[in-house]
Amino acid sequence: MQQRVPKTLDMKQKRRDQLNIIATILDGAKGGSLKTKIMHNANLSFAQLNDYLNFMIDNGLIRQTTLNGREGYIATVKGILFAQMYHELLNMITTARQDESPLVAELFQ
Repeated sequence: MQQRVPKTLDMKQKRRDQLNIIATILDGAKGGSLKTKIMHNANLSFAQLNDYLNFMIDNGLIRQTTLNGREGYIATVKGILFAQMYHELLNMITTARQDESPLVAELFQ
């Protein structure tokens, strides 16, 4: 039984999913970043950011640090790998959609 990708799957959709938000936070925290900068880059409210940061700390994707005496965060090795894998998978999906192969085209119908 062949699984079909829904026609409604649109990688340019306006609403972001949780994995996209996590990857965005990790991208901004690779070299260390202040909490407010992460919040603005990820376009999240303070409460939303705190929820994501707590989840990510609990799962070893990011850790809290101090940058110039202020609260900051830095992505862990696990977090950097997660972000890389997320971007690779996203790239595979968008590349596959551009493929002219009839088999691939059939998957996205």
